[in-house]
Amino acid sequence: MAQTGLARAALQRARGRGTPTSAVDRRENIGRFTGPSYPFRNTIFGVMGPKTDVEILFTSMVNILTTSKGTIPWDPNFGSEIPDLVFEPNDEITRSLIRHFVRKDLGAQEPRINVQTVSTDVSEQEDPNRVNIQVSWTIVGDPSGQTYSGPVGFNVGFSA
Repeated sequence: MAQTGLARAALQRARGRGTPTSAVDRRENIGRFTGPSYPFRNTIFGVMGPKTDVEILFTSMVNILTTSKGTIPWDPNFGSEIPDLVFEPNDEITRSLIRHFVRKDLGAQEPRINVQTVSTDVSEQEDPNRVNIQVSWTIVGDPSGQTYSGPVGFNVGFSA
């Protein structure tokens, strides 16, 4: 089956070779990684339009941390043990386990980032069962070395 020039360029780009195929790909921080990003936004490119590398990597991190290990049939090691902590007491031991699993699971399953810091806190006024997780990370191979940060929240269950 013959490939058109655009299809060939897209395949080369997906394999990490070739040059950007459009002006959109040349925008800063777009085009190094590909994939969906949440929340979906309806843009002129559609809901699956171009996303920044930071958006794609953050979505990947959230997918890893919110998926229970063993639930993906073709990849039983994908995911985290964090969802298994949902009905555990919301105490310092559980928060320490969450910090440990964030580092372990992202380190093992997301080779495009380096986790710098992981912090957890509880806002008693908002929801005493919710653990707020803040992850700071850098992109591997990024010459600027910029640190990015994003919140990931979990409802872990009963208050201690």
